[in-house]
Amino acid sequence: MSYVVDGGSKANTSNEASTFTCVTYTRVSTTEQAVDGVSLEMQKTRLEAYAYSKGWQVFRNYEDRGFSGSNLNRPELNELVKDAATGQFQAVLLYKLDRLSRNVSDFYDLSARLQKHGVGLISMTQDFDTATAMGKMLQTMLVGFAAFERDLIVDRTRDAEARMKELGTLVCGRAPFGFQHVDKQLRYDQEGLGVAKDILKRATSGEPEREIARSLGLTRDQIRSVLHNPLFAGKIAYNRRGKNGTRVPFGKWTYVNYAGIDPILSFDEWMQLQQELSARADRNEGRTLPLFGRLLYCTQCGHLLSAHGNAKGKKTKYACQSSGRAQKACGIQLWEHYLVPVVLKKLSEELRGVSPRFDGKERLAALDARTLKCDRDITVLEGRLANPDMSVEKVRQRIGELRELKRTTLQERSVVDMERAQLDEVRGILADFEPFFAKLDRKSQLEVMRRFVKRIDLGVTNIVIHWRFSENVCELTRSEVSPKARKKGDGGRVVEIGGLEPPTSCMPCRRSPS
Repeated sequence: MSYVVDGGSKANTSNEASTFTCVTYTRVSTTEQAVDGVSLEMQKTRLEAYAYSKGWQVFRNYEDRGFSGSNLNRPELNELVKDAATGQFQAVLLYKLDRLSRNVSDFYDLSARLQKHGVGLISMTQDFDTATAMGKMLQTMLVGFAAFERDLIVDRTRDAEARMKELGTLVCGRAPFGFQHVDKQLRYDQEGLGVAKDILKRATSGEPEREIARSLGLTRDQIRSVLHNPLFAGKIAYNRRGKNGTRVPFGKWTYVNYAGIDPILSFDEWMQLQQELSARADRNEGRTLPLFGRLLYCTQCGHLLSAHGNAKGKKTKYACQSSGRAQKACGIQLWEHYLVPVVLKKLSEELRGVSPRFDGKERLAALDARTLKCDRDITVLEGRLANPDMSVEKVRQRIGELRELKRTTLQERSVVDMERAQLDEVRGILADFEPFFAKLDRKSQLEVMRRFVKRIDLGVTNIVIHWRFSENVCELTRSEVSPKARKKGDGGRVVEIGGLEPPTSCMPCRRSPS
């Protein structure tokens, strides 16, 4: 019995209805919910009612809130695919096919992976049967139209942004440090303006960012948000990111005048400051080596966590960048030395299931057979040298060719033996990974983390690790990376040693309350 995409009419027979189990998958991006009104609650309610009318059991609901359908980087969707292998449900119930994906290739990839485990797809609002040629064609058309609709939205958004850039209008986003929104326009925040002027003056005189941040009770990310913001020179910068989110040099940004702001620096002075800051960054490159730099993401606001540490990698803290004056900071932060052993333990457990296979046995057998044949032929030819009727010169020439062939064969065998030895070494490392990692220097440890860990999603109560070498994800609780020991702090207040600091403490994402 197979379950493919249909409206439920052929998903099961009347005898099988009571045993048919499905899961529901709901997804919505912010734009879709605002424009179309297809909220997660509405989708879930209708799907559960539909399943109830069919007599199906709903095993679980998977919900991705605020994720685009243009890619597969969705935590609940990945969890659904992983659970499909358990055999606890037979189909995935969707409100529409575009809830699963708006990309044709991604849709068929997901469909094939689910069908591999005997799990089909059922669209509640699109009734057709892919067991027929007409049904397959309708499925392809619907998915194609979903992708076409997404491309239209992208094109319209790009055109609108381009027009707003021409007019010098702020496209979107929260107010940066030192500014506030007034009637949909950016204006100086008088409370933060004095601080911003002080930061720019001290940075222009050559004072390091770290010293400025320490004296003002700010984070280095807040200092950088002022130093690299062309609004203080009366300009808006666009095209600051290239393909795949890569950074574009400030000299290649697109700058547009922004009316209504009196520049603190002239544009030439600001550009000169950027060159000086870049030169300082080049001299200091590599002094801080956070193992999880650009890998930790805050699940509350989706921002990358910045690293704050020293050259030796001790007491490195990761804090959410989503903060600024007059803005609500989520306060997510984590100590590296508590996260490292937990990640290593989970990585070791995952790697134990990886066993590189040596595929050179047949090559070794063929090389050994060739070596034996060369030895036999050489022995036979050497015996013929005593025969006066044989051409000694030709026999010796042939013996020389066979010896050269044997030499090259033995060289090939030594290469294969080396490959086998390397594989044995790799197996040993994978079987006992933690001691191997501990022996590496800091730069090598950083390289290992980059090769094995794709990203880490940090929430308030849980952490999800995504691997580069496996589709599996590892989920653990925050308590596993927060020490349970407690001590008395200033004034007798009890605080945790490491982990999350209490909300009243000085956060890297906030100014000190003092």
